[in-house]
Amino acid sequence: MLWIYTQDKQRLIKVNEVTVKGKKIVGVVRNSTYEENIDLGKYESNERASEILHKIFLEIKECSSAVSVEFAMPEK
Repeated sequence: MLWIYTQDKQRLIKVNEVTVKGKKIVGVVRNSTYEENIDLGKYESNERASEILHKIFLEIKECSSAVSVEFAMPEK
């Protein structure tokens, strides 16, 4: 289970998937009846967004034995 605290600090979201779309990082939330894409953060470049995605990956890897992983999106 992956919990993301959004960049604007307005939402804490359990996501199924995280992806980079241009300068944005988008979380996919899905269950048996719907799927929704939610903007988690927007950065100055695609490269910076990819760096943040890599940090999320490292956090998941580090906490692989945990029941859930929490990550707060950086402001910049």
